[in-house]
Amino acid sequence: MPGDLMLGGMGTFLIGLHEHLLYRRFQAAVRVGDDRLYPL
Repeated sequence: MPGDLMLGGMGTFLIGLHEHLLYRRFQAAVRVGDDRLYPL
């Protein structure tokens, strides 16, 4: 079903976005010398 494909694509997009945000947060933490990962 097209709806299922769209939902799957959105899920993949959200996972990718979440990982991107975590990576950016990790980068920022390293940049300021803080090894803690800040909670969402």
